[in-house]
Amino acid sequence: MPGDARATFFFATLLLGILLISQAVMGVGFGNPPSNREIIFRQGTDVRVPFFVIHGEHLQVSASTLQAADPTTLGTANDDNMLQYITIDDAAPGTGPREVAVVFRFPDHEMHPGTYPIDIVATDYSSAPGGATITAVASVKLRLTVWVLSPDPVIEVLGVSATPIAEGMDANATVAYVSRTVQDLAVVASIRVVDVNGTVLVSSTAPSRMLPSGQSATENIILPTERLPGGDYDMYATLAYAGRTAEGGPGVLKIGTLHVAIPTHTTEFTYNTTNKFRFTVENQWNRALHEVYATVRSGTQEKKTASLDIPPFGTTEYEVYFDRDEQAMPGSATVNTVVTFRDYNTVTEQYEPREEPFALPITILAPSVEERPSITLTGVLLWGLGFAVLALLIALVILLRRRKEPPVAQPLPPSAPPQQPPG
Repeated sequence: MPGDARATFFFATLLLGILLISQAVMGVGFGNPPSNREIIFRQGTDVRVPFFVIHGEHLQVSASTLQAADPTTLGTANDDNMLQYITIDDAAPGTGPREVAVVFRFPDHEMHPGTYPIDIVATDYSSAPGGATITAVASVKLRLTVWVLSPDPVIEVLGVSATPIAEGMDANATVAYVSRTVQDLAVVASIRVVDVNGTVLVSSTAPSRMLPSGQSATENIILPTERLPGGDYDMYATLAYAGRTAEGGPGVLKIGTLHVAIPTHTTEFTYNTTNKFRFTVENQWNRALHEVYATVRSGTQEKKTASLDIPPFGTTEYEVYFDRDEQAMPGSATVNTVVTFRDYNTVTEQYEPREEPFALPITILAPSVEERPSITLTGVLLWGLGFAVLALLIALVILLRRRKEPPVAQPLPPSAPPQQPPG
């Protein structure tokens, strides 16, 4: 194959691979899925659940369940095989994105009370050039649950919660619950706040209300918590109905105080090195704190962090670097930290600065043995050997220079004066 043809084939294959990978990564999905995925069984009724299947070219939709049917009811009027009452309303199976619906056609007879999980599976299939199906590219699952209500009175607590408040205020708490019975019931909801020992600190009860069969409800209850100090508290809910009770919780009640805390910080420095000091500032207020920064002092050095905002009851991490300091000797020390923040004053309608100091203990460690400068016997020998080699080299250079220098001419002795002939 010529070079140009090979290059073209390579890039075409690469592009095809990228397209296939991008399709697999995107994957099949459900568009506009149902917000309520619990289906209440009613004898002789139809329930339609529409949704969209997306991100595929050959999408198939099916229903399945992992729950085994009661073998004693198979083939009888009380057959609990829920799949036989489900159909997929799909006008164009095996095509691209479209709207599909699951239809539950419940029988006229009763079914055993309980939950029946149903999985709606959408799968995208890839076809070979000849049209033969080779494999599924991707699939996705949507869980629906059919509830067959009990003839006995049953109510389930779904949760208990409360909006964070400032210290000295009443709390607005909420308990959510749902009917699991064919009966309409009168319900009385109450919420209690407890300490770590389980002692009830505050409690409040709502008036009685009717809960229709199979319906869910929320009850808002005011808790008089103005005498509780700031902190986190556990809440529990109790539902009283038809001579029975249902319990739920714990939920968390956060009572904020206009303070900050430093729950974590660096606890060790190394002597006479550059040290990084990291610490976390926690907002204990039920509103956001603005322009929060810290002035940090260690020994004679003072550093200032960046200015950040911290959300209600949130935390933010800060860090500064301290330079080498020979005066900060190994042992126990303190990093003095002042946190400055701004909070909105609802009376003055201005952001007012506040400061809180913290003395954070640290330990300054001596450098390890390997890092300390020391003179050993081996070092002395090496230094001596080095000087000896250096002296030998100097002597050798001098000797070589002397051999290369021409001999210096010796001055001739003065000649004798000529003798005079005797006269």
